[in-house]
Amino acid sequence: MRFARVVWPVVFLVPLVPLAGKLCSFLPTDFIYHSLVWVHERLPWLALVAALLAVVGALVRYVKLRGQIQALMTLSTEAPQSLARIFADEARQLAVPAPRLAYVDVSSRFCLTAVSGPTVLISSGFADPLPEDKLRLVARHELIHVRRRDPERSLLWHLFFSALLVPGFEGLERWLYERRERKTDEAASKSDAAGYAALLKECSASTDDVAATGGFLCSTAPNLERSDSRPARASTVSFRHLLPSAVALVVITGLIASHEAFTNHLPYLLAHHC
Repeated sequence: MRFARVVWPVVFLVPLVPLAGKLCSFLPTDFIYHSLVWVHERLPWLALVAALLAVVGALVRYVKLRGQIQALMTLSTEAPQSLARIFADEARQLAVPAPRLAYVDVSSRFCLTAVSGPTVLISSGFADPLPEDKLRLVARHELIHVRRRDPERSLLWHLFFSALLVPGFEGLERWLYERRERKTDEAASKSDAAGYAALLKECSASTDDVAATGGFLCSTAPNLERSDSRPARASTVSFRHLLPSAVALVVITGLIASHEAFTNHLPYLLAHHC
């Protein structure tokens, strides 16, 4: 599938006008030429159908991921009253509805906000070692994600990039994800910047990679270790990661220009063939 996403733009970037009526001695030329003309004539509709199929495929992957999260949630028990109280207090301060709190009594360390609900999934291995002041910072981080609807935004961006049919937007999607995380860090750390930076550093070394879910879920604050006192996390996305996205945008622009040129020269293309 990825091979097809790479090859098809290359094929339709080739201008047909210089090839009209050429290479007729090569047996498959006429069939290939007329096939390209036929597809080019219907390219907008075919691209729309392909985009819808790509979105459906992305939704299928999301449903599978959601099923895995739901399976994990079946292991959840009632959260300790102290933890539930912390989330309820922070929800009132942020003026957001308190999310469902799924407390999983396992030693693995994870905390994430799922799209459905929304639901905050937190393990005892993550929550139990943290003192109340740091748990409040964790709760504030997750509830800011809920207030900003970040899980839904992550999903919508992923569907949008899937619908573009051209590969190369993974770096841009990752940059958008990290930008949301940094903004959430900034908002959550206002009340205690030093404590928040300590929380990031303390939890990063042992937090499991449960939240690496391709942008469908928003992970918690503790992901990246930092040696200084600033609460913002370091970006892992560089210009090198964003360059494929820039190339993909150029390719999409080229495809639009190529199809416009095809439409303008269609009578000539239909009159000049083998």
